Amino acid sequence: MNRRNYLTKCAALLAACSLSLSAFGVTGLAEEADAAGLGVVETAYGQAQGVAGELDGITLFKGIPYAAPPVGDLRWAAPEDPEAWDGVRVFDTYAPMAMQWPNDMAGEPWKTDFYYEGLPEYSEDCLYLNVATSATTGDEKMPVYVWFHGGGLNHGYSYEIECNPEALAQKGVVVVEVGHRLGVFGYMALPQLDEETGYGASGNWGLMDEIKAIEWVVENIEAFGGDPERITVGGQSGGTSKSGALFANDETAKLLDGAIWQTSLQYTTTYRTVEEMEETSINWLKSLGLSGDESLEELRSMDAQFFMGEESEYGNAPQAMVYDNYVIQYPTLKEAYEAGNFENVSILAGTDLGEFTQDTFSDLETADDFYAYYKDMLGEDLYNKYDFPHTCRVVDATAEDTARILNHSVFTVTNNMLFGKKAEEYNTGDVYIYLFTHFTPGRNEEELWAWHSSELWYTFGSLRDTAGQRYWEDWDYELADITTSYWSNFIKTGNPNGEGLPEWLNSNSEHLAYMDLGDESTLGCVTYMDSLKQMAAEYYAPNYGF
Repeated sequence: MNRRNYLTKCAALLAACSLSLSAFGVTGLAEEADAAGLGVVETAYGQAQGVAGELDGITLFKGIPYAAPPVGDLRWAAPEDPEAWDGVRVFDTYAPMAMQWPNDMAGEPWKTDFYYEGLPEYSEDCLYLNVATSATTGDEKMPVYVWFHGGGLNHGYSYEIECNPEALAQKGVVVVEVGHRLGVFGYMALPQLDEETGYGASGNWGLMDEIKAIEWVVENIEAFGGDPERITVGGQSGGTSKSGALFANDETAKLLDGAIWQTSLQYTTTYRTVEEMEETSINWLKSLGLSGDESLEELRSMDAQFFMGEESEYGNAPQAMVYDNYVIQYPTLKEAYEAGNFENVSILAGTDLGEFTQDTFSDLETADDFYAYYKDMLGEDLYNKYDFPHTCRVVDATAEDTARILNHSVFTVTNNMLFGKKAEEYNTGDVYIYLFTHFTPGRNEEELWAWHSSELWYTFGSLRDTAGQRYWEDWDYELADITTSYWSNFIKTGNPNGEGLPEWLNSNSEHLAYMDLGDESTLGCVTYMDSLKQMAAEYYAPNYGF
């Protein structure tokens, strides 16, 4: 089945439901560096020089240390300032990625799409960031976008190919992509560490790294042509939880003007307790043959790889943020909203149509299974009020795909739109919601749809006509240009709209709205609330006190 026929099939399924897709490294001497648009810049730690990017006018600084290596006594400790250097250092080599199991990135389609060039080395020495800028003088005062990669809190790295920052930089944004500690090195919590920290808790080392990176940006980014008073943070998947948690710290929240969350909205997050993470950490150490009572001197003298354990068991390692009333100052992110930490912060958030894989609803083999599932989910009253079996008609052959479509094109997007209405109570900036519905061409698009992370090719404009990538079509490039324009406009002004772009309405109490980032025929802002979206709004309303 070709792509056009498959899209027709999806449209037919939606029509049956009254839906529509519309509705580290530093090497070399300064004189050896490739010519770059921005010359030597003065940072708080020494003079830095970048290299020319792939796109015209872009200078890249790869692997700038924003903190000292978190090794030895700094393992499971707050990040400290990097060591200053003499002379001009050329930043032309990316740093190793944080400690992780590379096979965490072996799943498809991500392995073939994102990691076809292989993976970089990994190291405990990982606190480096990269800067992409179109500045030529350092006086430009361009808005800054600080990006935190996905991969949960246990894998991924800052310079993945799909997050190539150059297209955004070419549109007047200084892009900073941050590497930080992950997994057991980023989130270990122990009573021994509680004693050492002086505030009676531990963990959140990875989040401390991210805050340290923000502080580095505030102190240094002006030399790269950026404006330290206009910082938007963003991330995708696990990166949304990282960037969202920054607002749970009162002092850090004051430094931020906007947030871009790709995959999941950051509002209802509840953080683990320190006690829970200490139990997880001690159990992990016991699984490695330790007692959990070892001294910090002993633990810090051990080889880093030892703490990675067995790959098959690494999911049991500590890898979650905690409410410690120090770094994270609220048990839930909602309380950070209530405290005013999102006041005047503009938010752009959304999800992909195919976030859930094809087998997510594989147990819905028949129409009867489908209707029983939604009757249980919605409750009998809401199910009957909207006459669900007649409002959303399926047969056995369409039950599974229809459930997959409903999940994001009705339920998730409606929940996100309602958040825009709720956000008014917290005096946030405007809230813009999107649903990414465009299928990446080739490689099982009929099963994958707009799959989890696929929007990154478009939000970064990282599509290239090169071996290893997909065979992109004209609309892919056009959609990437449109999407990067929306993103760069939002980073600049808190509003994605701009000349020549389809209007994108913010979602609020006057109108619930979202942008369908789809095919040429479906791209546009959707405000029509069909009966299924009205039903979904009633379903989610209690979560917002409506």
